[in-house]
Amino acid sequence: MSTSQLALYIGTPQYSPAQHFLLLLACVSCYQVRGLTRPDAMLLPGTLERVEWSKVNLTSPEEVKNLFQGCEVVIMFVTPADLHQVIQLTGSFVVAASETGVRCLAWVAPACPETSDLGKRLKTAENLVRSSNLETLVLRHAPLFSDLLERKKELKYRRTLSLPLGNSALPWLAPEAIAEGLYKWVLGEVNNEPPDVLTGPVQLTGDDIARELSTALVGNTNSRRFAQSRFHSIDLDSSGQLDAAELLPYLLELGYSCDEAREIIEAADRDNSGTIDFEEFMHGLQEHLDRILADVPTEVRYFDLPASAILYDWTTGGMDEKTAKSRLDLLSALNEYGLPEQKQELARWLGRESISLTAWANQYALDLINVHILPGRGILTLSEGSLEGRPALTTRLLQSNDRLLKKQQAWELMKMLFAIAQKQLAVN
Repeated sequence: MSTSQLALYIGTPQYSPAQHFLLLLACVSCYQVRGLTRPDAMLLPGTLERVEWSKVNLTSPEEVKNLFQGCEVVIMFVTPADLHQVIQLTGSFVVAASETGVRCLAWVAPACPETSDLGKRLKTAENLVRSSNLETLVLRHAPLFSDLLERKKELKYRRTLSLPLGNSALPWLAPEAIAEGLYKWVLGEVNNEPPDVLTGPVQLTGDDIARELSTALVGNTNSRRFAQSRFHSIDLDSSGQLDAAELLPYLLELGYSCDEAREIIEAADRDNSGTIDFEEFMHGLQEHLDRILADVPTEVRYFDLPASAILYDWTTGGMDEKTAKSRLDLLSALNEYGLPEQKQELARWLGRESISLTAWANQYALDLINVHILPGRGILTLSEGSLEGRPALTTRLLQSNDRLLKKQQAWELMKMLFAIAQKQLAVN
């Protein structure tokens, strides 16, 4: 089967809708994918490895045109990091596509009321897409609370959710719905007339989101279910066996060196098969896991914070100021003007309902539980504390022989350890 060329721009490569789209595209062999991203973007292992990446200045059409040569389809994901210059980026993207023989162009962006300044900029960018002579798909979507939640350490370590929403309700939309619509359009399975705004059928307040997350945490702290979920998250090929290639990244991310990780793997491989099954993974740890999970906090509380506090929270948490300001402008506009309800329009276009918040929360609850299983060795827990007056992680390791080890590491040290581990992984 011959392959076609597809290019996509993602200012933030880890953006959830783009990640899910690439996962779907990996299931078919008819497209070779080129990825374009910002010069300062960070490329992490995972789905991105299937893409040939180039860091480009998207406002330079000539640079982009070289990468569009031979492509039938080009896609632009407008992420929060792009909102402050969305008109320039979109204009350059459309010009490059129009001058290189591209057949189809898709533009994916958050919906924002046109009465706001940000909404006016997004509408101008959208008109640039629609005025091209290409076959186009415009996907304007509801805010992705999933994207907001993934960035918040406070949710993992404090079980609090802070957003400037007041008591306003906004439509829930799972990132998978955006990815699926785009994927089906690329394959010709849906038309290019989606709903005006992609939204789910349910409007949610901050309290609603916190309540759903709490319910998911309660359900996922059952020890057997938790252990199986953790095992399956590491078992990337779904073979029912964990090999060193799957376990090493997991252990390195927890701060272990390559040598320490290999020692853990060798000790857990009780039958010397070269792989670890679920029974070896959990050997001698069931009672410890029961006890530890019983103490895991499951109640998430919502706090409505003023915009200035949210901006400070995001920037001190590592988000660059322009992205944080654009994200805040979007939420503020949505909070003030709202979005029209679309009810079942997305389901009619896609052919099925969007994933509910309940289903999404259950799917990702593992990411919010700071308990990690060291195969046959012990249970590692992380909690927030302080060390010499500075924010720190409190790390506890309960070994299978009931010995409790405890250590505290400042955030800066944790970052250093992770960086060292990533370098060791690259070398090995």
